[in-house]
Amino acid sequence: MEKTEKKREQVGKKLDEMKVEAEAYFAGWSESLQQIGSPDLRKRSEARMTETRDQLDGIFDSVREARDAYAPFMTNMKDQWTYLGHDLNANGIASLRPDAEKLNLQAKELFEKIDAGMKKADKYIESLRSSRPVS
Repeated sequence: MEKTEKKREQVGKKLDEMKVEAEAYFAGWSESLQQIGSPDLRKRSEARMTETRDQLDGIFDSVREARDAYAPFMTNMKDQWTYLGHDLNANGIASLRPDAEKLNLQAKELFEKIDAGMKKADKYIESLRSSRPVS
């Protein structure tokens, strides 16, 4: 359960880090837009900024989806923990085997979502840092 809570915290921190980097990036981009004299170039840059924001929103959605998947997983895990707390013996453990297998599968899928979301976030954060417009 501790490992799961640590993963949840990592997702939250990564989401916060993404938001900070994105705000700095888009603030710089918005300032740069004002320096573009050509209306056509400014319009194209605005369109690219909108497209980039949309990509970021997709990543935010992915990370939120993974973070939100924790609640049902944690409920199931706590239920099994409580169940075993009052019936911790070979028969009690054996009786949970089908539930434990489902929970293990749910955990595997959850951690895959989280890891994929965090990889996307890391890649995107790095791209923002390396391509932040210079004023």
